[in-house]
Amino acid sequence: LQRDLDRAIIELKKYAHVNKKALDQFLQFSDERDKLTNRKAEIDEAHRHIVDLIESLDNKRFETIQFTFKQVSLYFTEVFKRLAPEGTAHLVIKKGDNEDYDSEQVSSQSSTQQMSVDEFTGVGIKVSFTGRTNEMRDMQQLSGGQKSLVALALIFAIQKCDPAPFYLFDEIDQALDPQYRNAVAEM
Repeated sequence: LQRDLDRAIIELKKYAHVNKKALDQFLQFSDERDKLTNRKAEIDEAHRHIVDLIESLDNKRFETIQFTFKQVSLYFTEVFKRLAPEGTAHLVIKKGDNEDYDSEQVSSQSSTQQMSVDEFTGVGIKVSFTGRTNEMRDMQQLSGGQKSLVALALIFAIQKCDPAPFYLFDEIDQALDPQYRNAVAEM
């Protein structure tokens, strides 16, 4: 019996290098892995919600810009027509690729799929004082009096969209051409 016991002890000594805490460590690491897996799932869910929120806010931002641009553009065209009855004018949104889009193009479904607010670089104005659309000019091509009239039309259009309690102008008719002074005074 003693010999069997000695043999068993010798056999057990062969396994002395085995980690006796391995089972406890395995259970501990398994619990930690499960906690981390659950935490990752929570973070992934939060990330998805954040991405959805950003997308929703981007859509609202685009819709708000589109609505405001459309309103100001409509009022700008109306006001300009009152100030210069024989003329025509409209606002355009400028994109990074130097393309111009008027309010109809911005609000059309096919254009909105291709456009992003981040691509917009500014707003431009196309004007013709003769009423012919093939003679539309940019602001840089206008005389000082014409620029003043266009600027006033834009201010009055914005005022119609989002009225301010009052505006204080100093000598706004200074650069105006004589034929437009009465029209501005009547506004």
